[in-house]
Amino acid sequence: SHWSYVGYKGGSMPGTISMTYLLESKTGKRACLSMTWNNSQKNVSQDDFFNLVKRTLKFAETQIP
Repeated sequence: SHWSYVGYKGGSMPGTISMTYLLESKTGKRACLSMTWNNSQKNVSQDDFFNLVKRTLKFAETQIP
C-alpha cells in the first residue's frame, strides 16, 4: 500500500453519505480527503459513491509522494 497510515470517519442517513480520510504516505506526506453526496429527493447510491471515493484515493496516490 502507498499509505503508512489511513484514518477514517464516515456516516450516512437517508439521502446523504459522507466519508473522510486522513492519509499519510510512506514518505511522511499528509493529506485529507473528505467527500459528501447529498440528495434530498431520494437515497444516494452507496456503491456509486464508494467507487468514486476509491478512484479518488487511487488518484491521490499518484499526486502525493
